[in-house]
Amino acid sequence: RAEQAAAGAPVPVRVADGVATELPARDGEFDAVVFSGLLCSVPDVPAALGEFARVLRPGGEVRFYEHVRSADPLFAGFQRVADLAWPHLNGGCRVRRDTLPLISRVFTVESCRGFRFPPSAFLYPVAPRILGTARKPGNGLSRLSRTGGAGRRRRGRWWRGRGGPRSGRWREGRR
Repeated sequence: RAEQAAAGAPVPVRVADGVATELPARDGEFDAVVFSGLLCSVPDVPAALGEFARVLRPGGEVRFYEHVRSADPLFAGFQRVADLAWPHLNGGCRVRRDTLPLISRVFTVESCRGFRFPPSAFLYPVAPRILGTARKPGNGLSRLSRTGGAGRRRRGRWWRGRGGPRSGRWREGRR
């Protein structure tokens, strides 16, 4: 099905077999990398993110949609209990991985919002989600090494952007 969809795409698309830690591509070959619902089940997340960075050109775009560990301590406790069985039933998926800090160690996170999906899910361990965009730094330095990370947690919220919450360039989002 992927090859059929690629054939009808308005832009050139190449479908290739591979795993997240060994992509069949040259260094800097891609303009963009997209991953969704992947980092929860990859055994070595830093290696996978490093591989994504390897195949992405400097300044290239990353788009991600992942479920994450909840910022709510009570729900995070529920996730900890669910994580005992969930990976065995769902392909190795770890429900309480906090992937945003891992992403921000490799890429410059430009935007990210946290939300619960579906909104009415109270006993669904993968309900806390993040959706965002990031870039591969053009100079080889990650934003983490320059500024200490993509976002700072303040009272259960994530602040994103540059300059601080009063600069007008920051966005506030619940996680």
